[in-house]
Amino acid sequence: MKIGFIGAGNMANAIAFGVFKANVTSADSIYVSDREEGVLSPYKEAGMNAVCDNQYVADNSDVLIFAIKPHLYAEVIKNLTITKRDTIFVSIAPGISIKNMKEFLGFDAKVVRVMPNTPAKVLTGMTVLAYEEPCTKEDFESVEKIFTAVSRTQLIPENRMNEVISLTSSSPAYIYYLIDLMAKKAVEYGFSYEDAVKMAAQAVMGSAKMVLNDSQSPEVLKKNVCSKGGTTIAALEKLEDGRLSSALSDAMDACTKRAYELGK
Repeated sequence: MKIGFIGAGNMANAIAFGVFKANVTSADSIYVSDREEGVLSPYKEAGMNAVCDNQYVADNSDVLIFAIKPHLYAEVIKNLTITKRDTIFVSIAPGISIKNMKEFLGFDAKVVRVMPNTPAKVLTGMTVLAYEEPCTKEDFESVEKIFTAVSRTQLIPENRMNEVISLTSSSPAYIYYLIDLMAKKAVEYGFSYEDAVKMAAQAVMGSAKMVLNDSQSPEVLKKNVCSKGGTTIAALEKLEDGRLSSALSDAMDACTKRAYELGK
């Protein structure tokens, strides 16, 4: 399977090197283009086909992933001449729907809409996918195989794609923000920032692993950490007083609203 990326930024890097490391395809079957020559160096060093030529990548790809900003999709796609109508086209941008992609391409193309997240770079991402005809189940599974190499995957209805961004794709930023805040507070207690970041990050990673591996709900797991009149209860009361729940709800609403705006 020949996999192409238009755009060579962080997400393309995570996916391309993830599928390479997982032996989904060979380095010489990966094609990458970007208008900036400098960002292509890591791909070239790995033996991938890295060029400043979108058309070359499109002509050589069985699966073509557009790893570019949402506002660039229409212009970039309309400047391509699509010679292979059986190519599977992949949108990974917020707000860019399957319908949008078909309109940009100008025909009833095979399109899979995908929302990955940046932890794909360390092979622990979460990717949601959606597709419709003429894309077949087999076509979809080819795309899913790419993202399974770097993440867990979940098929969802496309009409929930904008909503899921706040849950999976943007949410790593919430966690990074939380880790940073915790570490900075720990500095006031005498820890180095670097040590505090590692400790906080490990606590977050372990907590997430328990949610994934334990049959108990996050609510029950939270209660299991608490003891009456203890330290955790004292902390949670302050989080509730500070309206963390409302702030997170507002943040997810804002994220979803922006996703719809980007699709207009």
